[in-house]
Amino acid sequence: MIPAGSRGNGLRRPASSTLTTIPVAVSHERALPCGDPGACAIQGDLRDPHGILGHPELRAQIDLREPVVILLTAVLHFIPDEDQPYPLVDVVKAAMAPGSVVVISHATTNDLSPHAVKQVQELYAQATAPAVPRSREEIARFFDSLELVRPGIVDAACWALLLGGMERKR
Repeated sequence: MIPAGSRGNGLRRPASSTLTTIPVAVSHERALPCGDPGACAIQGDLRDPHGILGHPELRAQIDLREPVVILLTAVLHFIPDEDQPYPLVDVVKAAMAPGSVVVISHATTNDLSPHAVKQVQELYAQATAPAVPRSREEIARFFDSLELVRPGIVDAACWALLLGGMERKR
């Protein structure tokens, strides 16, 4: 998460928080000697959005009463339908102040044959998280209740079959 506008005189970088499920990535981020004092790394899981949004380190860096940018990039296609991805994203959207923006990228089934989709799912079935590519319509549901920013949900085939979009909370 990053504040949507700059802080102070605009010369400082805005505060930011990085979320990962990988403990070693958090340890590495915290151990960097040139770490940004306006940034923090926290370990969490999007399937616990209240835990993320209430995390003390995040709250110390990010004021959710102010507009923020939330990047849900390359994460939602690892949350299967049984983990209720739409309500999870709804919790995040509800916590955003007006003027906030959510950016989503997601693996898609568009333009893939059923055989290719099955191959991807079989490959990721052996991984720590299954891949759940979704159709354009299914991805669009993550943007429900928010105003899409132009150009809206766009085909980003040059980004390895990801669909992406950006939305702003009114």
